[in-house]
Amino acid sequence: MIVTGKQLLKFIIYFNIFYSLIGSYISVNRVLILIPDVILIGLIIYSNKRIRIKQTYLPWLLLVGLFLLTGFTSFLINKASLIMFAWGIRYYFRFYIYFFLCIYSFDICDIEEIFSIIFEKLSIFNLIMILFQNATGMYGDQIGGMFGTISGCNAALNIYIFLQLAYAVSKTLYGKGKYGFLIYSLISAFLASAIAELKILYFEIAIIFTVAILFSSMKKKIKIILVFVIVMPIALNIMAHYSRNSLQFIFDIQNLLWYNNEIGYGSEDAINRLSAFEIIIDQVFKNDTLKQMIGVGLGNANKINFLNISSAIYSTYSALRYDWFTHAMVFIEMGWIGIVLYEAFYGYTIIFCVKKFKASQRMKMYYFFGIAVAALSLLNSMYNNGISTEAAGFMFFFSIAVPAIAAKQEGI
Repeated sequence: MIVTGKQLLKFIIYFNIFYSLIGSYISVNRVLILIPDVILIGLIIYSNKRIRIKQTYLPWLLLVGLFLLTGFTSFLINKASLIMFAWGIRYYFRFYIYFFLCIYSFDICDIEEIFSIIFEKLSIFNLIMILFQNATGMYGDQIGGMFGTISGCNAALNIYIFLQLAYAVSKTLYGKGKYGFLIYSLISAFLASAIAELKILYFEIAIIFTVAILFSSMKKKIKIILVFVIVMPIALNIMAHYSRNSLQFIFDIQNLLWYNNEIGYGSEDAINRLSAFEIIIDQVFKNDTLKQMIGVGLGNANKINFLNISSAIYSTYSALRYDWFTHAMVFIEMGWIGIVLYEAFYGYTIIFCVKKFKASQRMKMYYFFGIAVAALSLLNSMYNNGISTEAAGFMFFFSIAVPAIAAKQEGI
């Protein structure tokens, strides 16, 4: 049997989901997490003479190239470790490589197959795992559903839930999805957010439904609002039962600001979402203007778990827990320039999807999905590091590639 590039790209998504789950219950060698990296290197070597990037996709390539150039420049200026620089390339660019390979390799049939498996069949398994983990005494950050219970599982679960809900909304509005599936997905999202304390999900749900209202006809707007009216009493009961403080969080703006700006998230010395830039500038950069612009060097604030190697920056400042947040990690390594380029990747995705959505006759579902996911990415990059985790990162970047794959097939 010949294994194709498509099959290997699909395998990467499934492998990382179940590696996290299996690794939560039995001892698994951490080196195995490099299997997707080896596959990607093999696919690049095999495909490099045949890959042609259309002009439409060049802005993504340009942004990724500038992001790499910023990281390399910062590495040289800071005279950082070559080993950590190589690890930094792996940390960020495996996902970008996967993104471009998905565009090159996949078609609509592949999208529909992956969507059906991940966001329909596995959504039921994920919900069962959430309830099982909660029934066995786990709560909050320990809950990862099908992503297990290892460190980072909660962040990966958050990524999955918002992708699954974005899929359900897009399929209901512009595909062949039924409103019953949307109601099930919405109730599941509220249940997961309450049990796993994924407070960001309330805002992600609001963003998805705002996009739905902005990009749908009046008839569909009314139906979406009716779905929300039906689900909200159930959702409020779920929150009251599993997480009473969630209600305070949603309706108390002062509590919301405190939660996201509290000094000492997870420990007394740690940063928080809104305090990250200020603390990093003061404590790590020491108000150095150049470091604020380009950071301390790509990979130079990271660690290699399975080799037990840490950079000097990480050894000194790990108590800040900056690696818990994507925006803080990018900022400390590549400064303001890195942050702008990183977020611009998702910003361009929104622009691309809006243009294609307006021009499309047959595939509006995929462009709507892209708009919702990219908009959520801007928020999520400040909330946790889910986008950068092995468990959810490849699934996420496949989702970001979906509108480009649709445009390739539609020829627009």
